[in-house]
Amino acid sequence: MKYIKLKMKKLKQEISKVLNLPFGIFIAHLLALYILLSFFENIWTNNFGALLTGLAATGSFWLALIKLGPELKKYLDDKDKDRKIKESEMNFKRGEKISAVAERLALATRAFIGATDYVTSPFVLDGDGVDSDSEHYKNLETTLVRRKKVIGEVLIEFEKAYEVAELYLPDNINNQVKEILKSWNATIAAYKEHIMHLKIGNTRSKENQDAWGRVFSVEARKKREQQQKDLIELLRPMANNFNKNSI
Repeated sequence: MKYIKLKMKKLKQEISKVLNLPFGIFIAHLLALYILLSFFENIWTNNFGALLTGLAATGSFWLALIKLGPELKKYLDDKDKDRKIKESEMNFKRGEKISAVAERLALATRAFIGATDYVTSPFVLDGDGVDSDSEHYKNLETTLVRRKKVIGEVLIEFEKAYEVAELYLPDNINNQVKEILKSWNATIAAYKEHIMHLKIGNTRSKENQDAWGRVFSVEARKKREQQQKDLIELLRPMANNFNKNSI
């Protein structure tokens, strides 16, 4: 009885494997399984006549399977073709997504270049809200707060574009974004340090001069701009992969 249960379990497993085959082959498999089970059970019961019948039926099955060979090959070829088509469609959609993500980050970076130039401009501009009668450090504080507020949306978009890029774009691009954000944070920290030195009357100290240079000097501004341009050059081929005129 235990032997029969094991055979029935194996029969169920085999049926589950062939459910995706063409109907004719599926029927042939069922017939073969039945014959093979009968074959082994009859060996167990020493029924020689049934054994011969099982052998003959098994031979008939294999002949039928040989005839079904071309149909099976066509079925497998069609399945493989469908799989390749689906893979191609998935790769195309992923390529479109990567292109869109790269384009968004490139445009956000371009806007960020202008924003950082604006914040770190050493010149007082209309709308900065400074008071000509106030002390210089107060005017710088007012200017920094006002300009950071003006570029707030640009910075937010740049950071959001980066968050999406982390999911789709390679590490060299994401590392470049990290360097840009690190440079930006260091620039704001130096800006505040410069204001602090002015506030305590430490105007001519080396520390104050260094802080001023990290924010307003031509070299510092060019370095920040070059970082951002290098990122755009990395993104351009990816963004243009699907949209030739995007960047």
